[in-house]
Amino acid sequence: IHVLTLSELLSLKINGINIGTTDASIGSIQKLNEENSYLRSLIANMNANDSGNALIKCLAEIFRCEQERRSIEIRNHKKYDQLEQDIQNMCEYQRDALGKLLSQDRVLLIEELEETKEQLHYLKDKFDQIKKTQNHSTILNSHNLNKFYFKYLRCEAYRKALIYQKRYLLILLTGYEDTETYALREIKRLTGNMKSSVYDYHQIK
Repeated sequence: IHVLTLSELLSLKINGINIGTTDASIGSIQKLNEENSYLRSLIANMNANDSGNALIKCLAEIFRCEQERRSIEIRNHKKYDQLEQDIQNMCEYQRDALGKLLSQDRVLLIEELEETKEQLHYLKDKFDQIKKTQNHSTILNSHNLNKFYFKYLRCEAYRKALIYQKRYLLILLTGYEDTETYALREIKRLTGNMKSSVYDYHQIK
């Protein structure tokens, strides 16, 4: 395990951002240096099982502090507020556009379904009449029978396709709402109060 020294930590750059430009970042570096010192003492005394567990906890805390430092740098970025506003505007625009599109498509689908149902009932009646006439002495032209039957199959397939399109649009709208909710929740998490998650190092000792 390689433990960074204080000089290495001060000169470290992550994602092209100088971590020593803000007071919050300097505090995080000092805290990280204290954890590294404690980690060095644990590595030197890893003979007991308790030391191994404490080392794992310390590594997890170092990772958490690094995540906290990155969140602070992101919030202090000069374009962060503009990016958040652009995301909000984009979400509102897409939600309105998708709502209008789905409302128009919903009306068209309902009308087409009603027309298809009427045609389907008509063809069913014609097909039933043809089947009844077969029981009598009248000889029915097999060509006309096949023609009506194929029309019935096409209408049935078209009706099922319209139902599938309607369900697909509803699923698409639900997935869009879930994605928008997740994005807003992540933004809220990044802008939250990071002080509430500060770990008490004395509990480890």
